[in-house]
Amino acid sequence: MARLGWIVVALPVVAGCGGSTVGRDESVVRRDSAGVQIVENRQPLARLPAWRVDSVPLVSAQDGAGSPGALVGISVVRQVAGGNIVAVDTRAADLKVFDSTGRFVRTIGRRGQGPDEFQMPWTLSPFSADTSYVLDLGLGRATLLRGAEPVGTVPLPRPNRSMPSQTLGLQSRDTAIVSFYRGSQPQQEGVAYQNPVPFVRATVAGTVIDTVAIGKGAELYTIATTEGGHSMIGGESVGMGNETKFQLAGRRLYLGDTETAEFSVVGLGTRARRIVRWRATDQPITDADKRDLFRFDSTNLATAAGGDLGMRAAMFASMRSKRFAARMPFFTDLVIADDGAVWLEQYQRPWTFVRRYLVADSTGALIATVTLPPRVRPYQVTGDRIIARWRDGDDVDHVRVYRVVKPVN
Repeated sequence: MARLGWIVVALPVVAGCGGSTVGRDESVVRRDSAGVQIVENRQPLARLPAWRVDSVPLVSAQDGAGSPGALVGISVVRQVAGGNIVAVDTRAADLKVFDSTGRFVRTIGRRGQGPDEFQMPWTLSPFSADTSYVLDLGLGRATLLRGAEPVGTVPLPRPNRSMPSQTLGLQSRDTAIVSFYRGSQPQQEGVAYQNPVPFVRATVAGTVIDTVAIGKGAELYTIATTEGGHSMIGGESVGMGNETKFQLAGRRLYLGDTETAEFSVVGLGTRARRIVRWRATDQPITDADKRDLFRFDSTNLATAAGGDLGMRAAMFASMRSKRFAARMPFFTDLVIADDGAVWLEQYQRPWTFVRRYLVADSTGALIATVTLPPRVRPYQVTGDRIIARWRDGDDVDHVRVYRVVKPVN
């Protein structure tokens, strides 16, 4: 069954409503409704130009085993002002800096609570023309970088201390975007539920300014568990079920619920939006998919180092009895390019290790599909290059820069 998904992109309000224009090839229709511009992509996705990413990197960082730049487990890598490439090594609790040719420059920080130290560095995002910031969820603060040099910290807000929350990014030294995770769940076994995820603007003092958006949250169901000899009800995620995905890019919040193929980009501090529709097709989750996913996950669990044997046994049992959604998600992640384009990751069975994307340009028109080499995950798209992580066959992370190859018309 063909379905229509939505991308909603914030932009200045367009006056009037009801008018429409059709692209010259009639594949893109634009109209205005109550101040919201709607862009409908009518062409089948198979007709979009096919981009690819070269399998040979332009830059390979000096991050081999035993070298000072060796990586333990990165959460993001980006090129910052001045041209250096910074990898946030979450598992090592530090930042690895490489120059634009991949030469290792220095390590910033170590595990701790003092100046230039980290507990759980997680994201790296632009803050101004020459400044970026690293969120540390463990210490509840952001470390500011001018180029690749630390220049201070900013505390992260805690608007509701009784409810788990996560800061997504800074808007200024005084305000940030925060998401909440509501933890209520039914107390009967086998009940499906979802906890909504509100996104708010808040001051560092904890005052909520406004609610920006609300996601549906992860698709869950209740299971009976035993802990310390006591029976209790816990939550388990639905296999390939809904998740609320989001990215913060400047003064726009991009988010969507994967079960509905609806994707929003909300202007922070404004009510202006653009909505982009595209055609998608349902892909049922088959019994073969479930078996293959169990083999993939159970192999990873069996080969993982450490862990309590009882906990491992419980995880194996949970995987065997796991519930699944009826169909594949419409998308699984998104990357916001430096030019405002949106790269939507399409669901790929995880045992293929190949990522594929739909690309919508900054006006909302779908312009291409992109296929990446195996085990490559992009974190930044800038011009015709991606700054990415390549994970080798031993699951070791490496920093790479690749060229995006576009067909010549």
